Amino acid sequence: MKLKKKLLFIVILLFVLSCKSQERYFNKDVLSEIKIENHKLVEIIDEYLKLYKTDYFALAIYSDNFFDNSSQFYIRDASVVSKIFEFPISYYSIYKNNLVLIYSKKDRYVNPRKYSVDFVNYVKKTLDDNWTEIETEDGRLRSVGNFLIRHLPTWSFKEGELIKDVKLYTSEYLYGKDDFIFTDIDPLDDIRIIRFKGD
Repeated sequence: MKLKKKLLFIVILLFVLSCKSQERYFNKDVLSEIKIENHKLVEIIDEYLKLYKTDYFALAIYSDNFFDNSSQFYIRDASVVSKIFEFPISYYSIYKNNLVLIYSKKDRYVNPRKYSVDFVNYVKKTLDDNWTEIETEDGRLRSVGNFLIRHLPTWSFKEGELIKDVKLYTSEYLYGKDDFIFTDIDPLDDIRIIRFKGD
């Protein structure tokens, strides 16, 4: 019996420590809009937009340090609202009326609970809203979006070298873990589900 209690304690402790270690990534309190000033990156963004822009479209840019022009940058599309909740962003930008989601490992990420209502509403108008669920009168949940799935190439850019089709595993790159998303530690149901109020 004592052995079972010890094992249970160890499992709970490991779970708590795992959650705490993940929370350190989400320590930014304010989501800021920034201007993209890396001129070569802007040229590559223009090229990507010219080739791939379609409905329900935003760009996602990943880097170790977004403000260091010598960093490696990864560029891919984002088409669904759940992206900003499952993989919280560091910053965002509006470039030529296009939403750009920015992930900078050095600067960490904003807890999605800190996103402004205006920002979330803007994202919901821009991307396929596969995030929001509405509770119907009979208590069932109905999704708002279309669950758009698109697999456009990921580009990699570093100091003048552009590779137009690379693999990027988001969770592994951002957090050093396979298959981790923010909603594993906080489901966010209270901001995801619109509850039925009745008459």
